[in-house]
Amino acid sequence: MAIESRPGTGEPLLGLCLSMVEKYLIRQGWSVRDLWLSGKPEVTTLAQDPAGACELRYPKPTLLTPDQDRSAALAELMSRLAILEGLTPEALSLKVMAEFSRPPLGYNCRMCGLCCTRFRDAWQGLVSVEEVEGWRRAGFTSILRLVSEEKREGRIYYKAWVNPKTGEYFKRCPWLRKMNGGMGCAIHLHKPLKCRTFPYTRDQAEYSGCRAFDHDREGDALAEG
Repeated sequence: MAIESRPGTGEPLLGLCLSMVEKYLIRQGWSVRDLWLSGKPEVTTLAQDPAGACELRYPKPTLLTPDQDRSAALAELMSRLAILEGLTPEALSLKVMAEFSRPPLGYNCRMCGLCCTRFRDAWQGLVSVEEVEGWRRAGFTSILRLVSEEKREGRIYYKAWVNPKTGEYFKRCPWLRKMNGGMGCAIHLHKPLKCRTFPYTRDQAEYSGCRAFDHDREGDALAEG
């Protein structure tokens, strides 16, 4: 499974990448935090399993540093995770691609748009280099013009969404539109991974005021309206 396709080619827009694996880990209950080393551009992400018994380390997905071999880092991460899960790397790849963006049980989006307006990271944050490269290969210039490449202390960041006229973040998501009786995304098929994976948990969804669950926590059907 791959994320969409390049228009008219059938080629995958985005294959397996560090950001997807991280989102898979979070969905499995792993906690993640970044380790910043003084005087060095590299930033390592430390992931810890729910029991606190296992750790995985990998380059922070949304930062790029000179000479960074992200393919090798991804292969090493997948190899170690495959051992922990008792799977082959190939089987794990299929599992990650199938499950990293799978919503919590009972989630049924009602297009309220609250996740796009109450979480600032939805329109003021970072996207990975793999996402940017995917948009670039597909020729999505309308998306790319709202992505700003920043270089600082030997690190490369890709900020989204940035107003090209001001160089500043937009104050709301520029892709949020009224559609089908609710609020929808104008780039839904190609939106960032962080948007694609919302919500990780029911708690995260309900924190935004989201009412996308068909049943309450005890399993009783929720009333419409």
